[in-house]
Amino acid sequence: MNKNMDIQSITETAENPRQLLEACSDLFVALADTVRRGLFISMIESGSTGVSVATLTATTKLSRPAISHHLKVLKDCGLIKARKVGTHNFYYVDINEHIERLKKFLQSAEHFSKIIH
Repeated sequence: MNKNMDIQSITETAENPRQLLEACSDLFVALADTVRRGLFISMIESGSTGVSVATLTATTKLSRPAISHHLKVLKDCGLIKARKVGTHNFYYVDINEHIERLKKFLQSAEHFSKIIH
């Protein structure tokens, strides 16, 4: 098997590793920040009920504006959603729409890794 030909054929396809990584980059950027990762984990642990900004503020010792900023980043890339209950928003994790593109990236990266090693 000619490795250079295989690598070239992968990188020339519509969904090559570079394109797939680029398609997932907003998720990686959002989760690169340690504060956002902590908030994300808190939301995972809260389950489908979600967690309020007040609770996140109390548990992290961050200001409400700081929490809101981080939640906006997570929400803008589609990792979390909000549910309004009365005057409170409860934030919860919803990654279903991202799972397929993450799987495609990981499968492509795994295939690429097998070719070059």
